[in-house]
Amino acid sequence: MSNISQRNNTSNQLTTDYDLSKVFLLNNRYEQDVLLENPGYGSQTILMGTVLGRIASSQNVIPCISGALDGSQFPIGVLAQDVVLSQGQTQSIAMCVDGDVNAGKLIFYGGDSLATVIAGRSMQDHLKAYGILIRYSTEMTDYDN
Repeated sequence: MSNISQRNNTSNQLTTDYDLSKVFLLNNRYEQDVLLENPGYGSQTILMGTVLGRIASSQNVIPCISGALDGSQFPIGVLAQDVVLSQGQTQSIAMCVDGDVNAGKLIFYGGDSLATVIAGRSMQDHLKAYGILIRYSTEMTDYDN
């Protein structure tokens, strides 16, 4: 997903930044018709790149939070598109389950990160076990490069 922002806009000069970096980089495989659940109150927007975990009892997925105790504390995939869910709604989505993913575009809930440890392994290690390889890249599109 790209972002465009204007840093400087005067009568003589316009400076615009373009972010063309992607969440999903290479050889990605997606699982379709995964049920994403909104267990919270009110509507919720869940953004592409959100790390997901599966609730053991319902088999639905929700944003992965390391403090959960329902099975969703273990990361199993990455949300493939933005989703808006109403309170209590469940919606069919696509989830990346394999391939290269940009580390800088991953979204974690609850203050977690790739280094957060769950059951003796980091989130990054859990994702790697599923086949999701985290890639760190430097974006070389700034005006001084």
